[in-house]
Amino acid sequence: MRTALLCSLLLATACNTGRAALREAGDARGPASRVTLKVVTFNVQDLFVASDREQRMRAIGRALGELRPDLIGLQEAFDAEHREQLEAELERVSGAAYESVYFPSGVMGSGLCVLTPHKIERAVFWRYSKNGAWYQYKHGDFYAGKGAAMVRIAVEGGGSVDCFNTHCIASYPGASYRSDRAVQLQELAEFVEAEATTPSPAILLGDLNARVDSPEYAPLSSSFDNLTARLDPATTGRIDHILVRPHPSSAVRAQDYAELSTGLDDDGKAITLSDHDGVVITVELRPAR
Repeated sequence: MRTALLCSLLLATACNTGRAALREAGDARGPASRVTLKVVTFNVQDLFVASDREQRMRAIGRALGELRPDLIGLQEAFDAEHREQLEAELERVSGAAYESVYFPSGVMGSGLCVLTPHKIERAVFWRYSKNGAWYQYKHGDFYAGKGAAMVRIAVEGGGSVDCFNTHCIASYPGASYRSDRAVQLQELAEFVEAEATTPSPAILLGDLNARVDSPEYAPLSSSFDNLTARLDPATTGRIDHILVRPHPSSAVRAQDYAELSTGLDDDGKAITLSDHDGVVITVELRPAR
């Protein structure tokens, strides 16, 4: 397996909020020709309290391998051994080599992992300044050190695309954390604005724990096109999203919306992969005429 960056330590995020670069790169240019990217966001529920974790991670790897995605953003992928098993099955079934980058943060790790068969040119992480309370240990979000991850991938034909993955704080009985989530989504929008410097549309995916009609989603409404809501408008309650921030250099076409909910375990029996459905969308970027 071709792992680009599997960091044991992310400077400036273990105890503090803010930005940390795993790999820096110089100026990049957008795609030189039409590019088609199959994109997946998936909260894989690899929590220590979840059941059948190893079986499910391998099954998710096989299911993703059948799809052969160009960009995969995982959330709640906390366990390093399970990530390796998932990636091994992904590569075995797809027949392709994938680069991956995991973003440690806080005590538990951010749970964010990005995988792609394309070269990763740059990786940056931003830890959110608001993320629950230390004494709410049953919620876990505070100890995960949640944030937003950015990777720049090189695409066929030349040029690059900036991609972002995030997982915002959840709501719990008696604790909605709506104000914390609003701060996180504002910081997310600002992070994308600051780091998406490639002259190309930027791709944002993740578990926002916010519906498109919720007040805290507002910072994303004006500058992002929600492809999930566009292709599947009936699911207004969805919290897992794939979005694009447009750029005048390219036209964006989204198609082939699908959900990933079941797979096969090691014995070939059907199982539920996670408590979330994965979202799959094919994104086409075409240079503007």
